[in-house]
Amino acid sequence: MGKSSSQQIPLLDIKILYAPSMASPNMTLKLLVDKKAQKVLFAEATKDFVDFLFHIFSLPLGSLIQFLGSKQMVGCLGDLKESLLRRIMHQKHFTGVVIQKTVMMSGGYVKDVVTYMVMDNLVVKPMSTISSITLINSFGVKDLSQLEEKTLPFGKDEALKLLKASLMTKQVLTTLFQRDAEIFYLGYIAVLKMHQKIQILNI
Repeated sequence: MGKSSSQQIPLLDIKILYAPSMASPNMTLKLLVDKKAQKVLFAEATKDFVDFLFHIFSLPLGSLIQFLGSKQMVGCLGDLKESLLRRIMHQKHFTGVVIQKTVMMSGGYVKDVVTYMVMDNLVVKPMSTISSITLINSFGVKDLSQLEEKTLPFGKDEALKLLKASLMTKQVLTTLFQRDAEIFYLGYIAVLKMHQKIQILNI
């Protein structure tokens, strides 16, 4: 019998989602959350996280976005692409809409000395006190007590969730935050039920 003409497609290696310039695949994000609306306004991010976002476009998925066009994307990868086209990345690494592979061998896509603000829809901007205040005002937040800072661990599981969410919604960071909060809540409920069972047994 001859060999089958069909070949098994290898599974996606999670490692290819990470930019070679990243110091570590495990990061943390500082999220500014509107507790009342249960929505992430923006995240404070380092170079590693922004490089991760932009590195997505060195993958075949970037070719799909170029083919479809930003305006036809269902999720928010089109918005991220528009951020990539702006001036926050090293201009010498960018020609037209094609990301050069040599980018990651020369220190990444963005400057290391800058802290970045990543919006819920993954639009990336350099962070400053003025831009943060302006952004908060643009959301119509009148009571600052309804804002809360949350720290979200970001590893390989979160990377896959972010990639999936970016294809489905423009509220990517909110989606990640809600899932993280849900896991915490379910864990809390499980501990509470166990505590109640112990109390019943002791009666």
